[in-house]
Order: sequence, then structure tokens, then C-alpha cells
Amino acid sequence: MTTFLRFPDEARAIACMGEWYDDGFGWVAPRAGAAIDVLGPIEGQGFHLNVLGAIPAKAQAFVVEPVIPMRVFA
Repeated sequence: MTTFLRFPDEARAIACMGEWYDDGFGWVAPRAGAAIDVLGPIEGQGFHLNVLGAIPAKAQAFVVEPVIPMRVFA
């Protein structure tokens, strides 16, 4: 199931997502069976990520439920 995340900016997303971000490679899926779709900044709406897999506890506060998602994992 896709988890939709909206952060105020990419810096907050990096701080909250832990192993989902690598300083050398950028946004990465940290384990087999996980996936990440970086939508990035959307004007006036923050920095968006779509994730398949478990997210860190500190990212839970940024979970959103869009009525019509732009993209989802099949």
C-alpha cells in the first residue's frame, strides 16, 4: 500500500526519513520490497514523497491521504 507524505520542505523530509535518504545517492529504497517515488516540491504544497514500505516513526506526522493521488504503486 502506498503511503503519501507531505513535508514542509526537502530538508525536513531528509531529517525525518532516515535510511530512505543517502548523502551520496539521494533518495533510495532502503531494502528489498520497498520503493520511493519522489514527487518533490509542489508549488504551495510542500515536498512530496510516495513510499511503499515501513516509514520511520518521526515521518508519521507527515502522512496525508489525498482524495485523488497523482501516482500510486500498483
